Formats: sequence, structure tokens, C-alpha cells
Amino acid sequence: MFDLNFLADEGHEETPEQREQRKVFSDDELSNIVDLVLQEDDLDRDGYIEYVEFVTAQRKAREQAKSDQPQQ
Repeated sequence: MFDLNFLADEGHEETPEQREQRKVFSDDELSNIVDLVLQEDDLDRDGYIEYVEFVTAQRKAREQAKSDQPQQ
């Protein structure tokens, strides 16, 4: 199992409520997440996410988030 702790930065204490709400992923869940990320972002299908692929995925996600926001 893997515990994603986004408050790992020094100086940030986790409250008991945050600890209870923290998601712990099973090995199968992590495997599915990694497979999905590789499927979507590994453009040359070599099994690695190179920097260019990472930046491309980040830009795509940023554009998607912008288009998902309600227009004012």
C-alpha cells in the first residue's frame, strides 16, 4: 500500500481529521493509475514519461481545466 501524504512539507502538521480522510491506495489501485498515466502521457510508448511528455501533459491538463471553468 502507498500513502499519498501531500502535507509532507516541513512545517505542515497534519490534523487528526486530515489523517482520517487521507487516501491509502492499494497496489492494484496504484498499478491502474500508473497504467492510465502511461497510456495517456507516454507519447512514444517507451514506458517512461520524458520531460517533454510531462510538460505536454501539464499543458493539456491546464487547458482542460480552463475550458471546464464556467465562462463569466
